[in-house]
Amino acid sequence: MNRARQPWLIHLATPLTDRLGPGFPGEVPDRPGVYFFHDTQGTLLYIGQSSNLRQRLASYRHVREDRHPRRILRLVGRIARVDWRLCESGFAARELERALLLEYRPPFNRAGVWQASPWWFRTESNERILRLGIVREAQPDEATGPLPPSFRHVFASLSRCAARIAHPDRSLWEHPAGLFSPSPPLNWEWSLTSPGDLETLLHSFVSGRSRELLDRLEGLPPHGSARAQEQSFWEAELERLRRFADLIPPSQRGATAKRSTGCAK
Repeated sequence: MNRARQPWLIHLATPLTDRLGPGFPGEVPDRPGVYFFHDTQGTLLYIGQSSNLRQRLASYRHVREDRHPRRILRLVGRIARVDWRLCESGFAARELERALLLEYRPPFNRAGVWQASPWWFRTESNERILRLGIVREAQPDEATGPLPPSFRHVFASLSRCAARIAHPDRSLWEHPAGLFSPSPPLNWEWSLTSPGDLETLLHSFVSGRSRELLDRLEGLPPHGSARAQEQSFWEAELERLRRFADLIPPSQRGATAKRSTGCAK
């Protein structure tokens, strides 16, 4: 057994641990945070985040030529110093990384170093149909915005939750399959049993008045036989909406529901 382990122990002695010390990354906290790679001149090379900094940084010790792209090999070859900043949660770490990438634009980062165009949320309805979607063009007379580029993902959860409110008697499996894809369409349409106030609730939510929609969703019980599984799914959707609502500055909460330009940036 000792012979089988010996090659693994030798493999841990990498150029990265030689430069940063044999204790790396044992001194790094096993907590959420953002990490920073610098070269010998102090130049910032890369910004990353993780819900467990120690585990994530430990993975860089095992970068190999036959398993990783040349860009990663070049990055690891230039790392001379590692810094980190702790965060309260994995979500907070992702948000901090997003802001820092736009500010510093490190040369070895590819995603997240440019600001995409904002979104505008729009709806159209009559007594039987509700249509909702997001567009890039500013349409202050017809839509709510501007909304951050990340709203593309929030819109997916918002669409699913709108479908649940529109049809509370349907189980998870009775909704359109495309609604649950990783990248659902940018436009949706539902038939309504009654007009209700769903359209107003949706615009109120993206304008910063989130409590009304969240209360409505929290009051809906799971439907169907797989109650535990459905409850877990909808709770995850609700959590995404709550996080979006928490990011809206207090000064922008309580804006008018529709055709408002006072939304999250």
